[in-house]
Amino acid sequence: MKNKKGIIIAIILVVILIIAIIAGYFFLNGENSNPEQVLNDYIAKINEEKYDEMYEMLDETSKQNLSQEDFVTRNQNIYQGIDMSNMQIEIKNEETSGGKSNITYQTTMNTSGGEVSFENTITLTKNNERQYKIAWSSNLIFPELNDTDKVRENQEESIQKIAELLNMTTDAVSSKLQASWVKEDSFVPIKMVSLDETELKENLLQIPGVKITTIGARTYPLGEAASHLTGYVQAITQEELKENPGYSSSSSIGKIGLEKQYENRLKGKDGIEIYIIDEEENRKSTIVKQEKVDGEDIKLTIDSNLQNKLYNELKNDEGLFVVMNPETGEILALVSTPSYDVNKMTLGISNTEWKELSGDERSPMLARFLQSYCPGSTFKPITGAIGLSTNTLTTEDTFDYSGLSWQKDSSWGTYNITTLTAYSGPKNLRNALIHSDNIYFAQAALQIGATTITHGLDKLKFNENIDFALNLSKSQY
Repeated sequence: MKNKKGIIIAIILVVILIIAIIAGYFFLNGENSNPEQVLNDYIAKINEEKYDEMYEMLDETSKQNLSQEDFVTRNQNIYQGIDMSNMQIEIKNEETSGGKSNITYQTTMNTSGGEVSFENTITLTKNNERQYKIAWSSNLIFPELNDTDKVRENQEESIQKIAELLNMTTDAVSSKLQASWVKEDSFVPIKMVSLDETELKENLLQIPGVKITTIGARTYPLGEAASHLTGYVQAITQEELKENPGYSSSSSIGKIGLEKQYENRLKGKDGIEIYIIDEEENRKSTIVKQEKVDGEDIKLTIDSNLQNKLYNELKNDEGLFVVMNPETGEILALVSTPSYDVNKMTLGISNTEWKELSGDERSPMLARFLQSYCPGSTFKPITGAIGLSTNTLTTEDTFDYSGLSWQKDSSWGTYNITTLTAYSGPKNLRNALIHSDNIYFAQAALQIGATTITHGLDKLKFNENIDFALNLSKSQY
């Protein structure tokens, strides 16, 4: 019985040992013992952009001919350069013999130029650890691609399309792409566009190699309707940097309009931290830390619906609208036409667009509501108000004249006061205002007297700076 028991125990031990050897073998070599599985793993790593791990799957001869850095760079530049995604393979044939396997497979993948499909063959050989490794060359990327070849898109045609869509010159686009810092895999910013320009973005994305990323930037929903009012921000200049401590060379600053007037209130502070790290990239201590601070929200009295409506009424002409609440003094609309696209000033205006805008004889960048003009008939109520408030004119005073032309006496020479409309009824203040009678107000002004009129104008803040958010020109006489 003892002998039989010993034999049984020995057999069990041998069986356990064999099972352990087989399990260990498959544990150590299972992933790499099947050439099809190795190929599938390699394709999966391409899709995941794990180029370092792909390199570890190569055989020793391939590694001797190509460094890991060169391998990663070549694969990365080509696959990212064509916007490759969703690579799939279908194995057509496999021939395995003596530790060597040749697999023929069909590849399909998406690129910026559309779907690409081709047939290829890969060779895998077992190493000393009985693992299948890949014999790599550039034609595994594309069958026609040799190790000295490069992959290029039709860049010249793409640049032409980009330039047309962004209203830029091809030279301007090319100069950005050829900047000294640009490498094959660089993302090169060409121009910012508004988030709501959906059609433009869709057309740009049809061009191979174009990518669009979202960044924060100041935009103006009312656009041209309020450009002279809001103004805009742009990159700070060297001169402005000297005059504005606390800004950096990457800062934006208000250039005109409310953006400039309220710059100190609208500007926030960037969050920043300066700290020390050791040789293992561990943070040791903080030298200084500034928390991010948002700028102030400023609410205007402008009625956006009224602003838009008035702009659309006048946009094809040269003129302005000013709408006030006479009881509170609140400004409800400030419109100047013609106008310009204020968002282009912030997001980036091309040289061609700037030359066209600045050279326009209609002066679309002029804020007309900030300028001084001869007031014409709008001054008549002021003349009447000064006369009434100083008792030098009454509502019952009338003047005696006929026709559409008048002068005080011959001392005026050939100069005459003219009016446009003849009317019946007394020449008094009420009728003169109704009919905009120039002759009546000329005679009224003579009766009021120059000294009284100028004193009245001074009380109305002529020749003074008016407390207003924008820099108005002084009224003068």
